[in-house]
Amino acid sequence: MSDYPGERPDTDISGLEPEAAKEYVLAFISSLKTTRRQKQAALEEKKLWQDRVRLAEQKQEALLAEKARGKLAEVQAKIDTLEGEERELAPKVDVLKEQLLKLVRSPRMSVDAEALLAQLQMLVGEPDTLSRKFKDEEANAELEKLKKNMQGGDQE
Repeated sequence: MSDYPGERPDTDISGLEPEAAKEYVLAFISSLKTTRRQKQAALEEKKLWQDRVRLAEQKQEALLAEKARGKLAEVQAKIDTLEGEERELAPKVDVLKEQLLKLVRSPRMSVDAEALLAQLQMLVGEPDTLSRKFKDEEANAELEKLKKNMQGGDQE
């Protein structure tokens, strides 16, 4: 969901063309996979620092153990952040996948101007060009008549 009223939620792909919607959904999926990979790497790093804390404690190296605990806390904070991102992204990806399937399966409305014009012409018929030509000819005849009257009027 968006944080601002009237703003479109980031899981709403209605109105997008199928190709644009696919790219948008793939970006979310990619982000989720990246987050999961980072979390897995952080979990492995956590195990490494846990082992180092144990080793430092076994060797009774208090300063070294304390530094290792500090590093372990940093890694845990990173894991917590990544888990939060994963919890936020995973349901969005599910919603987006579902919406994308609906979008791809739904019939797309497209406007074909030529087909619309052909349908309109079938309904109302061809434009009446003959009537227009007669009106133009009548107007030209009247114009010529006026010109002759004016020329004739000047000669009298």
